[in-house]
Amino acid sequence: MKVSRDSLIDKLLKVSIVLIISLVLYLLIYYLVPSLGKVIGTLIFLILPFVIAMLCSVLTKPLVGFFTDKFRMPRSLAVLVMMLLVLGIFITFLGIIIARLVVLFAALATKLPQIGETIQKWFSQLQIFYNSLDKQSEVFIKAQEWLLSFSETVGNAVGNGASGVIDFISGTPIAVFFIFVTLVAIFFWCRDDAKIENALCRLVSSKHATKARNIYRSCGEIVGGYCRAQLMLISVTMLISIIVYSILKVEGAFSLGLLTGLLDLLPVLGPGTLIVPWSVYELLTGNLFVGISLLVFYAVIVIVRNVLEPKIVGDSLGMHPLLTLAAIFVGMKLFGVVGLILGPIVCALALTVYRASKKPI
Repeated sequence: MKVSRDSLIDKLLKVSIVLIISLVLYLLIYYLVPSLGKVIGTLIFLILPFVIAMLCSVLTKPLVGFFTDKFRMPRSLAVLVMMLLVLGIFITFLGIIIARLVVLFAALATKLPQIGETIQKWFSQLQIFYNSLDKQSEVFIKAQEWLLSFSETVGNAVGNGASGVIDFISGTPIAVFFIFVTLVAIFFWCRDDAKIENALCRLVSSKHATKARNIYRSCGEIVGGYCRAQLMLISVTMLISIIVYSILKVEGAFSLGLLTGLLDLLPVLGPGTLIVPWSVYELLTGNLFVGISLLVFYAVIVIVRNVLEPKIVGDSLGMHPLLTLAAIFVGMKLFGVVGLILGPIVCALALTVYRASKKPI
């Protein structure tokens, strides 16, 4: 009887400990997470220039090595030439895209009266259709609720976007200083990446220095591999876009293809940010062939990216495509849009640390 009583007391103690820990975690999450969110956001902003610098060091290491080996440049000069070359390409692409957008908006402005008349006709037809519906049907009530929810979501998104633009304009001096710090950090990290690696590895004991060095290099290769995979996917989107726009005989097919590829960086919507409103515009102006073709093209882009992403990202991270797909799905379910990016990276980093811990020193 004594043994069973001791066993019961032991189980009750374990259950009590679990309940207390759960209660403490709940209180921490409920009361501290809002404050922690602001603190974490500030910390991310503070370390972001140096994270970008580390990524640039990983991505541009072959290019810097090419300049130092092929042209016998000092490393500082090679890094400076690399930065000027990359910035020049970026500014050129940005200039082409901005010029094309100015032309598009100018053409759109000339057609606003025609678009307004078309929209007015559509609203008249929708009004007639609305009056013919049964307002008491369950389908109508559900559709009305969905439309109200959708309009509220769109309104919130527009409001957040407007406030973001205002915040950006008001914070222009901070943004300029942020860019300056980032560029300086990129220069010094790319130039002294070996010294930085040695300094970070000295933070651990000499016994684990080799493992720490391997983990640091593997993590850099993983993040760099992920960025290269995304660049490859964006290049595929650009190439397909340029071909489709050329077939549709769209003016400025090359610059619009570049813009569509860059929009692939945006999560969830991606190129749909441009293609969907464009297709609606073509449908409203009576160009049904181009409008429907753009919608089909957007569907093709989504399918191609979803098929290629697990394979390309998995190969770049050294993971099986099925594991990559699972990491993307779990990351999206747990963290939303950010999880699409964090999921495979965190999974690959965890695998790297696990493999490094199993290797003998």
